[in-house]
Amino acid sequence: LYQNSLSGTLPSQFSNLTGLQYLALSQNSLSGTLPSQFSNLTGLQYLALSQNSLSGTLPSQFSNLTGLSVLGLSQNSLSGALPSQFSELTGLRYLGLYQNSLSGTLPSQFSNLTGLSALQLYQNSLSGTLPSQFSNLTGLSAAPFRPSSPI
Repeated sequence: LYQNSLSGTLPSQFSNLTGLQYLALSQNSLSGTLPSQFSNLTGLQYLALSQNSLSGTLPSQFSNLTGLSVLGLSQNSLSGALPSQFSELTGLRYLGLYQNSLSGTLPSQFSNLTGLSALQLYQNSLSGTLPSQFSNLTGLSAAPFRPSSPI
């Protein structure tokens, strides 16, 4: 359902699709907040909601999505701090949160995401210092991450 003209909010009833592994709704006109009930989608491996008009904070409950390898939430209007609980997503290869309104510091716990090959946080309002523990993220690549599917 990527790159359509879908509008409205994300239905919390999607959380009933417990066998769902892949959800790509990027480049639509979706609005509202990220339903915390999405944390029930424990089989989810790929979640792409970039380039919409989503707002609110990042639900810390998303840390339950331990099978997630791709999380793309860029180019929305998300705000607030990066939840330190996201450090529990140890299978994550791509985390795209650029061009939002995120604030606060980078949680040092993110150094647990040793499988990351791309961490995109640019064009937010993050502050503070880069935690020295980030040197553990040896899999990060300087090359742009180009997934086989749109994020």
